[in-house]
Amino acid sequence: MDKELFYEIIKSPRFALDIETTGLNPFSKGSGLLAEPERILLISVSDGIRAAAVDWTPEISRALAAVRNAEILGYRFIFDLLFLKCRGCHMHRSNYYHDLMLAYKVLTAGYPLNTDRSLKGALSRVLGIELDKEVRNEFIGHTGPIEWAANIGDIT
Repeated sequence: MDKELFYEIIKSPRFALDIETTGLNPFSKGSGLLAEPERILLISVSDGIRAAAVDWTPEISRALAAVRNAEILGYRFIFDLLFLKCRGCHMHRSNYYHDLMLAYKVLTAGYPLNTDRSLKGALSRVLGIELDKEVRNEFIGHTGPIEWAANIGDIT
């Protein structure tokens, strides 16, 4: 089960973390009669060997907030951390956070300004890996338990 694996991975001394959301504004609270606040759909983690994706729940939030002294990697990580914080998950200060987008910006300093700094662009340029982000369409609007991990390719 992904949930058990998720708990094992976040006990690792180093893991990657990625969230999938319904929008791009972590501060969105929703407004008007039909507007819904932007929310976290699922969260995925990987220790480099194993990966798990789980639905976002208060239980998962508490488990992440309890992580201590870990190295946690992400891409454009400030977005993920802000989204988590705005949804009540306060990641502990004892962790070491590594934003791989910032490292990629250093690697591409001096390149033309049109260098693609997205995760897809970074993977293609540095590792020669083509990332298919269309898989996201399969879980946008998702509301129930997930039995598959659609975005694991983002973090492994």
